[in-house]
Amino acid sequence: MKKLNIDPELLEQIKVGALVVCAASLFVIAYQQYRWLPEIVQALFAMLNQG
Repeated sequence: MKKLNIDPELLEQIKVGALVVCAASLFVIAYQQYRWLPEIVQALFAMLNQG
C-alpha cells in the first residue's frame, strides 16, 4: 500500500489545496454567469415588450 512515500501532512495540504482551487474556479464561473444574467433578462424583457 505504501508505494508513494508522501508525508501524510503534505497529502492533507494537497487535498485542501485542490479543494480550494476547485471551489475558487467554480465561484469564478458562477460569478461570470451571474454577471451576464441581468443583461440577458433585460434583453428578454425588451424583446417581449416589442412583441
